[in-house]
Amino acid sequence: MHKTFNVGSSANIQNSAALKDQLLTALGECDKVTIDASQLQEVDLSFFQTIYSAHVYAVKHGKTVEFTDDANDKLAATLARAGLADLLPTANLNSWLHGGLPQ
Repeated sequence: MHKTFNVGSSANIQNSAALKDQLLTALGECDKVTIDASQLQEVDLSFFQTIYSAHVYAVKHGKTVEFTDDANDKLAATLARAGLADLLPTANLNSWLHGGLPQ
């Protein structure tokens, strides 16, 4: 089963706990969760930490977390400001998230 999860316009430290809970619920219900971040206007690094944690959890449980193809430029800009632009070759985060578990 597949579910698309719409992040909305804000993904930051203030709502990271709610985002984590929603992602865990979605992963409990489905084998694949696609994150729609196309409406995202406000984002900080806690969003990427939450998403990466969800990815690690998903891989350990034989599930998948990925982004829609229209992940927006706010994501790329936030990673670039953090000095992590090499994690994001394009605005789509699928290649980063599909890199597997950290070594």
